[in-house]
Amino acid sequence: MSSISQLPPRARRAAAQQIGARIHRSRLEAGLTQAELGAPYSKSYVSAVEHGRCLPSLPVLWLFAARLGIDVGSLVHGVNPFGTQE
Repeated sequence: MSSISQLPPRARRAAAQQIGARIHRSRLEAGLTQAELGAPYSKSYVSAVEHGRCLPSLPVLWLFAARLGIDVGSLVHGVNPFGTQE
């Protein structure tokens, strides 16, 4: 089990919401649909990510960042669900 999955629900939810909002904003700026961004994943999965209902894995973040033409770091920068100082 990964350490992120062991986080308290509130911390996971906060991280998922921050990352999801960044993905959503970036997708709109790029002019992509959820289907274009997420293939082979479903539109409902992309929607769940964008609305902070689930936290995407690192490979999914890489896929999304590549399709958005941005660095994966821009999606996660400053998101620290562990609550420690960087």
